[in-house]
Amino acid sequence: MIASPWMQKRGHGIVIFGWHDYRASERFSLSGGRQPLPAGGVFQSRSLHLWAEAGLTNRWTGILSGSIPSLRYSDAGYSYRASSFSSLLW
Repeated sequence: MIASPWMQKRGHGIVIFGWHDYRASERFSLSGGRQPLPAGGVFQSRSLHLWAEAGLTNRWTGILSGSIPSLRYSDAGYSYRASSFSSLLW
């Protein structure tokens, strides 16, 4: 058995979207136990992902891939948020 990439036929393709959403109000201590984040802190990570393939010819497939991540942390006296566009590869 030989593993190899598959090619999209000319004029055919696929688009896949993904969404991740994580939220945490606890962390692991140095001893490995769970403990709450200080001052009621909450960490949140969200990300939208894209993967697209299109058959340019029967032998060449174009690929477009990227994501839009967003991070947020807040507690009783502090709030921080960051978002960005990741590179689109093709």
